[in-house]
Amino acid sequence: MVQILVNLLIFAVWLGLTAALTVGVATLGQDNPGMSGGAAFGLWLAGELVILAPFIRVLWRDRALDFERH
Repeated sequence: MVQILVNLLIFAVWLGLTAALTVGVATLGQDNPGMSGGAAFGLWLAGELVILAPFIRVLWRDRALDFERH
């Protein structure tokens, strides 16, 4: 039960950070009309990787612990 709540919390935090990143990139694109779609996507993708890196590290560590338990 606790693991489900932790995963739900991780998902909610990721969703909030992704929404904020998307709004930020969209605002940046509106303020800089010369920015291409590829540059905006690259910026968003880099931000998404920065957001996901700590979550992947935590989940990967938990996965390794699960294998040690069985």
